[in-house]
Amino acid sequence: MPREEAVAPVARPAALGAVGAALGRGLNELKDQLDVCFDEDVQARHGRESLTRTREDAPLEDHGTTILMLQVEVSPGEARIVDAPVETRGGASDGLIACAQRVLRGQVIPLQGSPSAERQRILFPLLQ
Repeated sequence: MPREEAVAPVARPAALGAVGAALGRGLNELKDQLDVCFDEDVQARHGRESLTRTREDAPLEDHGTTILMLQVEVSPGEARIVDAPVETRGGASDGLIACAQRVLRGQVIPLQGSPSAERQRILFPLLQ
C-alpha cells in the first residue's frame, strides 16, 4: 500500500462515490459523540493526551477552522478510520482535538458491495 501522504486527499466523502456516501453517513452518525468533545470538562480530561499530526510537505494554510485528515482503510464490506491527524489546528484546544481523534480512531463503517482494498484520506472539518 502507498504511504499515507502519497494518497491525494479529498475535500468531501462524496468525492469517493458509493464508498464516500457510506462514509458520510457513518460520520454523521458520530456527530453526537464528537459534539461531546466540545464540552470544556471533556476537553480538560483529554488535554494531556498526545495528538497525531499530518506530516505533509505542503500543509493547508490555517484559516481558523480545525481540520483533521481522516486516514481510512477500505476493504471488502467495511471502511475503518485508522487515524485522524491534525491538518490545521484552527482555534481548537489540545483536549478537543485529542477527544475527537479518540472518537474517530478505529471506527468501522459498513459498506455495501465489495470494493477493493485501498486507502483514502478525507479532510474533516471539526465543527460543532
